[in-house]
Amino acid sequence: LLDVENTFFDFRTAASLGPRLHEKEIKENKATNGGYDHTFLIDDTLAKSDEGGLKLAAEATTGAKGRTLRVYTDMPAVHLYTGNFLDNTNGKAGAKYGKHQGFCLECENLPNAINLEGKEGVDTAFKPIIVGPSKAYKGTIVFDFSSVARLGGPGGP
Repeated sequence: LLDVENTFFDFRTAASLGPRLHEKEIKENKATNGGYDHTFLIDDTLAKSDEGGLKLAAEATTGAKGRTLRVYTDMPAVHLYTGNFLDNTNGKAGAKYGKHQGFCLECENLPNAINLEGKEGVDTAFKPIIVGPSKAYKGTIVFDFSSVARLGGPGGP
């Protein structure tokens, strides 16, 4: 695990995603086609829990429309993908989506955990999850959408 402090991966406090996609370190990252395609460990000390014991994994807002998405989960990580490979992709009602015109928040277990089991010096957050016909797995993700109408401004009457 890498520390995100003072990097373009530090989303522990609110930060605008758009400008970060234009930072040199992200823009020139050939592995992700110049965007985010990364998994973040949810810090239990920072994540607020809801009444069901789920952690707040991520929150996204759009100031112009007053919309908010909160993602709650019992999983240890959330993957952020910023549409790095969208290239005039067909969308609903004839819409076309280009690079970075969408993002995904995917709650998950930590990738590669199965290959790290029992290895010395590996963070305990890397717990392998093995599922199969005789071993069920259950995880919970809640996507909570809300909106605040802004009178007289964008998104309001």
